[in-house]
Amino acid sequence: MDFIYLVKSFMNVPLNRQVMLDMLKDYKRPNDKISEQIKGGELIPLKKGLYISGVKTDLTGPEPFLIANHLWGPSYVSLESAMSYWGIIPERVYEVSSITIKDTGDWTKEDLTQEDVLEVLREKFKTVSFDSVKEDVIPFIKDDKVLEIWGEQYFNDLLEKLKFQ
Repeated sequence: MDFIYLVKSFMNVPLNRQVMLDMLKDYKRPNDKISEQIKGGELIPLKKGLYISGVKTDLTGPEPFLIANHLWGPSYVSLESAMSYWGIIPERVYEVSSITIKDTGDWTKEDLTQEDVLEVLREKFKTVSFDSVKEDVIPFIKDDKVLEIWGEQYFNDLLEKLKFQ
């Protein structure tokens, strides 16, 4: 069966290895067929086991945001990519940035208590470069003088007002 015909119904999503093997189940050596399609420009490997249709197929590929989510997941498109997409910044962005909240393994306790949250925040406030944070925020506010109070003590004082439910 024609490879382009097989891939056409999947042109809007990245193809994982299992889908590829299922599409090529009639081949004795489907891995060789995948390699052949990559070399021939009919398939583009994004990472091991993840592909999109190649330029030789003349099929439109998946949206860049969808590809980004498949490459690094679970994640969400963020930073300049999302701001440009929603018209928040005037610049055109050529790279898609994804962020994940995937577990880093740093937290080893079973539960997270109110005191744990406060302690993590206090430690973070000790290491934050508040000058750098202010520079990131300044473009989004009218009067940057309101940021003069930002610092470790200010945010620790805010912690005292934090309410947990």
